[in-house]
Amino acid sequence: MHQTHFCKKGVNLCKENNLEYIEIDVPSYPIAISCKGNYYFRSGSTSQKLTGIELESFILRKRGATWDNVPYPLVKIEDLDQNAIQKFKELAIRKKRIDDTILEEDTETLLDKLHLINNGYLTNAALLLFSKDPERYFTGAFIKVGFFETDADLIYQDEVRGSLFEQIDKVIELIFFKYMKAKISYDGLQRVEEYFVSEASMREAILNAIVHKQYESGVPIQISVYKDKLYITNVGKLPDH
Repeated sequence: MHQTHFCKKGVNLCKENNLEYIEIDVPSYPIAISCKGNYYFRSGSTSQKLTGIELESFILRKRGATWDNVPYPLVKIEDLDQNAIQKFKELAIRKKRIDDTILEEDTETLLDKLHLINNGYLTNAALLLFSKDPERYFTGAFIKVGFFETDADLIYQDEVRGSLFEQIDKVIELIFFKYMKAKISYDGLQRVEEYFVSEASMREAILNAIVHKQYESGVPIQISVYKDKLYITNVGKLPDH
């Protein structure tokens, strides 16, 4: 007879309203446990099988790791875009996020302080942020922008590539100069341009899409622009805590 092993914990005979029932208390485990080679998670009153990126994220999380912190051994520091790293330093100092002395440190020390090196190797996050072409390593690490007349009528589209730092500025410039039309008015002799989304709000929305995207999905961020609205879609997940 084939036997399946289970972890048993806290089996109690209980009684309520003159009815007896068995209570099985199973605490959460710090590691992932499979059942016949499959992993499941509880959703309401049902158990659902974990597959694909959800399974990968689950196993990493149980090991105390995340996908972005996984080492990528095949790329060296000298393969990164030094211009992107220098731009990051200057922006971080301008925004007072880091001390001016960071300019004097070498790239390896900087990346290590940013937790972008794991066991001596660059992490997935390091490649997304500072490689010249992240899609060389991760399929779908770019942004697709399209202008729609109707939901089924795509008029034109563009793809924004490069490091994540480059993508932010590129896509904002592209949307405001090519995709959205401003309402023009005048305050005296002053020309006033008003868009249906402000640049600050647009930047915040795109940053959220980039930060919360699950890059292991292989699916690019998609921005659908209409005459008076836009949608930003990504395969993403908000942090558990």
